[in-house]
Amino acid sequence: MANSSPDAGLTLHLADFAPDALLPDPPPPQQIFIPAATLTRFLIDAENTERMIKDRSGVKQTFGKWTKKRRRDSTPAEELESAKEEMFREDEMRAEKRVMTRDRAYRGRKSKGEDR
Repeated sequence: MANSSPDAGLTLHLADFAPDALLPDPPPPQQIFIPAATLTRFLIDAENTERMIKDRSGVKQTFGKWTKKRRRDSTPAEELESAKEEMFREDEMRAEKRVMTRDRAYRGRKSKGEDR
């Protein structure tokens, strides 16, 4: 059972969580106090939750004898509209043309003894 003394509990300071390099100088005087009764309640709740998980005894939704889950319809493949498809095709052709134009302008370095 929990300690009934009002002074019993857990006192936390910022320095308990932050490295010294991040603390202001002097550290802030604020503190967090969690009474022993609250800590005990947290611990009991956590133990009960753990027990339910281990026993698989949580809330279960049951369906009637004749109830079946419906399968989700599959999502159809996305088809492009003909106008968009034509636009993409034109973009691809322009890009291909640019590449071909750049390739024609490319002139490699001449190696010794090679005439161009």
